Amino acid sequence: MRGHEAEGELDHRQAGAGLRTLVKAGHRDALALLGYDPAVSVQVAGPDVRTPEVHLGEHLTFGYAVTNTGRSSVRVVIDYVIHHRKANGGLTPKVFKLTTRDLAPGERWSGVRRHSLRVLSTRRYHSGTHVVQLQINGRPHGSGDFTLRVPPKAAPAGPGQALDHHAEGAGR
Repeated sequence: MRGHEAEGELDHRQAGAGLRTLVKAGHRDALALLGYDPAVSVQVAGPDVRTPEVHLGEHLTFGYAVTNTGRSSVRVVIDYVIHHRKANGGLTPKVFKLTTRDLAPGERWSGVRRHSLRVLSTRRYHSGTHVVQLQINGRPHGSGDFTLRVPPKAAPAGPGQALDHHAEGAGR
């Protein structure tokens, strides 16, 4: 604990880092501890997928907007979830951080995100329809489809040659 903090006072940054996995999973108690209400009154637009077809090595681009429709200021943690296509045809979610904001009544926060889908070492990609979804204070909002095209030679990656994704500009 830092010297200027009172005994037993919660350091918000440390708590947030420690609870990151629970917050991404939408755990109500973790969100409440950090001041995020899952039942927050917001209007969500998007994700508006601007690249409906993405080739491995390119970027998924989507727009979004979140408006506080309540009568008081609210704290929001805005994430996005990419539901990746699996080899068996199912989907598996991966949560990425967009931003954390305080929104005044009627205030709108909007942006455009570019998410890189490139070859790295920790994820194997499969061609087909994938889904991007927004998540506000742990609750899902809206979704948009995009098609990922993986070259045939890239699909059967061997050990140490798996295909991966990387989110650029996280938290901006």
